[in-house]
Amino acid sequence: MSTIIKAAAVQISPVLYSREGTVEKVVKKIRDLGNQGVQFATFPETIVPYYPYFSFIQAPMQNIVGPEQRKLLDQAVTVPSPAADAIGKAAKQAGVVVSIGVNERDGGTLYNTQLLFDADGTLMQRRRKISPNYHERMIWGQGKQQSLWPSPIFRSRHPTNIQFMVKDTKKYAKTGGWGFAHFQDGKPGDDALMKTCFACHNEIKSRDLVFTRYAQ
Repeated sequence: MSTIIKAAAVQISPVLYSREGTVEKVVKKIRDLGNQGVQFATFPETIVPYYPYFSFIQAPMQNIVGPEQRKLLDQAVTVPSPAADAIGKAAKQAGVVVSIGVNERDGGTLYNTQLLFDADGTLMQRRRKISPNYHERMIWGQGKQQSLWPSPIFRSRHPTNIQFMVKDTKKYAKTGGWGFAHFQDGKPGDDALMKTCFACHNEIKSRDLVFTRYAQ
């Protein structure tokens, strides 16, 4: 039997140049969502203290050592910290699982980090964006995912849909060297479904038909 979860995608503006001001605004919104029966809330990327839009228009050197970067470094979130604790406390009071983006400071480096708080206020995950893109590399360091624990709201169950690709250039020569398999509720997909796989993957020949690769 499926479970329906009431979720909210939050769009709010930060309090520019103020970590405490933005966190206060976030905390109020979490409490409001809890009163509305929301169980899961996701906030924007690096909402705390604010997204570094200045990086779009400044010269690379200014992005690295300029006054805007220094302001962001000063107002960024450390983990643990009173700012992170306040968000966790609000999640617990509201009974809401909260996903929120922050500029995280670790030493002299900033990271584009996602914090995931359980409905009991526990910080379940701290995920740093693995590979910042383009101008973002002037602002954020390369990151990684750290600890994740199961939440009572989002608990893994038996898989309902599993898809495989098997590399064998001789056996699957007609389909670019790849064999495709699909299982729905433990039962293999029919031939008609399998015939649609190659046509879709063939659009990315330059990537050897692979849509998503493991990070190096």
